[in-house]
Amino acid sequence: MNNNEIIVTGKKYRVWDEATSQWKRMSFYTQAEDTAFADGLDAETKVGAINGITSSLASTSENYALSASAGRNLKSQIDNVNSNLSQKSKVTVQAATLSGNGSNWILVSNSGKKLIAAQNVRDDTSFYIQGINKQSATGVYTLIFNENVSGDLLVWLTWID
Repeated sequence: MNNNEIIVTGKKYRVWDEATSQWKRMSFYTQAEDTAFADGLDAETKVGAINGITSSLASTSENYALSASAGRNLKSQIDNVNSNLSQKSKVTVQAATLSGNGSNWILVSNSGKKLIAAQNVRDDTSFYIQGINKQSATGVYTLIFNENVSGDLLVWLTWID
């Protein structure tokens, strides 16, 4: 026999192997051991390490593939978390320079947002914020200081939507 001779039967075929003097079965389909991944492992080694498919989102084994239904379940859970987060309030921290009016209070506001904290930026003055009062009708907040404030004062204001 000549190794150029081929017998084709459907999708599979045979080639004469001179070394063994036998017909070698072949296929038009690529065999797993003939396919290599970028890391140098062949498909038989890489894919052969997979023990099966799981629908468990609690599994930590690297030897199981995630089923489509579990993937859909996971995506649904992520979408739900994202939806809940988008409905939550947003916090804004603002550095502000406030101008003292010679009294122990300064008014602040921020487009309907709620003031939840105010803190002096560290400097050499002895001023500190003693309290925050809200004027409910206008949404303006009064920062009350420990003594009369004149000139500029740096503060951190924390607002929530």
